[in-house]
Amino acid sequence: MDPIYGLALDLLFELFLDRPAPQRVPGPPPAAIIQTVKVEAPKPIRIPDWVSHTPRHGFVGISGLCPSIEEARQQALHSAIAQIVQNLGAEYTLSHQSVLEGDARYARHELKERLAYAARWFVRAANENVRQTDVQEIKGKYVCFLLIEFPPEMADKLRKLSMGPKAGARIIEIAVDKVFVEARENNGVEIALTDFEMELTTQNRHAGFITMFFRKVPESETRNHKGVIERRVSLRSSAERFMLPLPAPDQSLKAAILGSTNQVRIILRGYDELGKAVSLPVNRF
Repeated sequence: MDPIYGLALDLLFELFLDRPAPQRVPGPPPAAIIQTVKVEAPKPIRIPDWVSHTPRHGFVGISGLCPSIEEARQQALHSAIAQIVQNLGAEYTLSHQSVLEGDARYARHELKERLAYAARWFVRAANENVRQTDVQEIKGKYVCFLLIEFPPEMADKLRKLSMGPKAGARIIEIAVDKVFVEARENNGVEIALTDFEMELTTQNRHAGFITMFFRKVPESETRNHKGVIERRVSLRSSAERFMLPLPAPDQSLKAAILGSTNQVRIILRGYDELGKAVSLPVNRF
């Protein structure tokens, strides 16, 4: 082999086999991972104008955050009702004192019953007098603003209903087959009289004498009679007269011998404007 070619071959082997490994030139560092957190500010609650500037005789109820619209509305309604009751104040509480008469247990029962009926009217009236409602959704929950109008005349009505009707009746005339009655209501609570119950008692004044010498005769006899008032009688701070049929008395010779006299006891029945039963005894002059 030519010595020149051998030298060239040796140089190639040296270059390809004995060359040191190439060194890496450091590049730029990798970019850092940036995490972005998106923060949303809560939706602000919008306060209606009628909350900040409540109209005259208006009461505002505000609920908390509730899972449903209905629950939020009920909370707001109860909040407004509580303000109305507080506005009635001590005068409302003291107006019941006159009811506590007679038997203590019976009086307490009547008081609770009347307040229960009045409360039904109160809640119904509050619902009927809702003037504004604003329901807002806040992060999946609901808040309710509610405005109720409750003027003084309605508060006065509530006081009267809690006391119940103040009514009475009397007999003004008794004929052979009928009796004339006058009924009156004085507290501004409407009552409707629909039917009556009548108890007729016959007293035999000569019963003792006849029993002693002749035969046994009862001292008294009682008959009960029920009926419907022929026309509707409605009273509210007013009086009205009407007629009730009366069973004809016994005017036979036997009644004259026994010395029979008749007494009548009448109870008028009906209901007041809350649907509560009313029982009204009729007095004589």
